[in-house]
Amino acid sequence: MTFDNAGFKIGEEFRRDTEGKVILTNAFNGKRDTSYFEIDVIQDNYPGIQVSEVKDSVKDGIRYFSGVVSDDHGLGGLSFVYKVKSKSGEERTERMNAGAVVGTESPFDFAVDFRREKIALEDKIEYYFVVYDNDGVNGSKSTRSRSFVYELPTLEDLNEKREEEQEQTKENMNELLKQAEKFKNDLKKLRNETMNSKKSNWNNQNQVEQLKEDHKSLLENLQEMQEQMNNSLEEKNQLSEVDKELLEQQEQIEDLLEELMDDELRDLLDQLEEMMKKNDKQGMEEAMEELEMSSEDMKKQLD
Repeated sequence: MTFDNAGFKIGEEFRRDTEGKVILTNAFNGKRDTSYFEIDVIQDNYPGIQVSEVKDSVKDGIRYFSGVVSDDHGLGGLSFVYKVKSKSGEERTERMNAGAVVGTESPFDFAVDFRREKIALEDKIEYYFVVYDNDGVNGSKSTRSRSFVYELPTLEDLNEKREEEQEQTKENMNELLKQAEKFKNDLKKLRNETMNSKKSNWNNQNQVEQLKEDHKSLLENLQEMQEQMNNSLEEKNQLSEVDKELLEQQEQIEDLLEELMDDELRDLLDQLEEMMKKNDKQGMEEAMEELEMSSEDMKKQLD
């Protein structure tokens, strides 16, 4: 207890509800005055956490999380924990810092790509978050979020998926082949109409514009197929040995895409459009011949 001109001060640390009294004694006459008091200790609650998960629609091993953590007196930290159990029964636990959380309430976002971690076919992964408060008196308390589970496929599952994707690739290639055949036929039809017409025809110019759109659509479909194969190959090679057949298919599509992305075909279409505007029969004939050869090469590549 300390005294000053304003009165007296008492300092004490309480960890539970307490009743007490203060007795003051007059130094001159010995009289006493007693004051009673009650102290209610407000307990520091455990931190809270809410979290939701979104799975990547393309890459199976990627998970995205968003959530909110809170504590009545202040947050201390946030961790992401995952436990890997292999088919042999071996287990290991890994922990990651999930970012800074401050104040009494804090939103958070987090992402993990399990395929970048040390995992194998048929592993089972349990994962969750742990939030900590900043209680410096009683020691930091923690709360664990609900658990999530990711089970990796078996080799049989992976091979079955591979066969399904190969069938889908064949169907996609057949559709591209039809597109290429239509492109070639439309080009031939345009050539016949143009050569038999005595003057420039706005309809023919519109047909050239449509051919340019068809070429663009063909490229976009090839690029989409290439991306799908890249993702499929990456997923399989992370979990098993290199899929040579899929790799060869990917290389073929890359070669074809490089061939189709050549500016020559697009430039020829632009050139044909310009010749039509000028009604340059000879220029149109030359452009048409080159376009037909180029479209024939494209179809052969798809075959």
